[in-house]
Amino acid sequence: MRVEPLISICIPTYNGSQYIEKCIESCLAQTYKHIEIIISDDCSTDSISDTVNGYVIKDNRIKFYQNEKNLGLVENWNVTLNYASGEYIKWVFQDDWIETNAIEEFVKVAKKGYDFIISKRSFILDETATIEDKLYYFKKVQTLEHYFNQDAVGSYFSASKIKDIVISNIALNFIAEPSLIFFKKSLILKVGLYDNLFHQICDLEYNVRLASEVGVYVINKPLCHFAIHANSTTNSNMRQKYFQLRFVEQAYFAYKLLNDKRFKTFQKLMLLKQKLKLKLYYKYRIHEANRYLEKQSNVAHFKDSLLNYPFLKHSLLDKMFLGLVFISIDMLKSRR
Repeated sequence: MRVEPLISICIPTYNGSQYIEKCIESCLAQTYKHIEIIISDDCSTDSISDTVNGYVIKDNRIKFYQNEKNLGLVENWNVTLNYASGEYIKWVFQDDWIETNAIEEFVKVAKKGYDFIISKRSFILDETATIEDKLYYFKKVQTLEHYFNQDAVGSYFSASKIKDIVISNIALNFIAEPSLIFFKKSLILKVGLYDNLFHQICDLEYNVRLASEVGVYVINKPLCHFAIHANSTTNSNMRQKYFQLRFVEQAYFAYKLLNDKRFKTFQKLMLLKQKLKLKLYYKYRIHEANRYLEKQSNVAHFKDSLLNYPFLKHSLLDKMFLGLVFISIDMLKSRR
């Protein structure tokens, strides 16, 4: 008799006491039973540990870990992965939840030989979500759903197809938010862990790493529900980390696609014109970042930023060329 694969449902937490019960309950209600639930808390200051410990007593499939010091968002994700012992990883974040048949559906597809799987998105905006949130998530977000027949059960996107979409939508998170992701744990040996220099598109960068190796299969069902509210990480990041998100992350993402050895397969798949487009995008972004920093009154901040992010430096020739590009753009705008 074949043993069903163990699925590690990974839930990184931080001050999520008001959401965690619904999240855990959705995991415990799964029709697929061979699961473990890994919860790693990053030094929360609310009552989340009391809530989780209550569940630990009731169900031995739940394993609760607490960091000795605050590691930050991405490092806590990596710690959570390290605790997992399953054959497959299923992320579910503290303020999200999954349908009762979610794991069962993911396992069915995995048994067909797909190692990286996502489900259709379902955005849940609560009463605290702004008009801007609603416009962004329902009008602007580009997803893989736009690229396949909606009558299909699902669709597979090859590594080459993902590469094309990435180049056309650089730094846009078109694959999936973490709670929609299911992948074979052994892939970590190939692609590594999450990059903690990212704060916002850390999931996109990792998804592209995974998809560059094995492609991605999309289940055409909303099995996972992604919550948007005023306290969500996305909104918090946008308010607090303008320079990081507006300049650093996009430049760094393009830099890694061009240079990082973990994107070797991606790099081999790129056509010459795609490489040139990505390189121009990268140079344009670092020029924008440098222009922004030069306008800041704090000179020390400018120098520190260049030390912290060496990939933001560019040559005098690049500076002159892109400077002329900016001047031309400004002139065109002034004529309208």
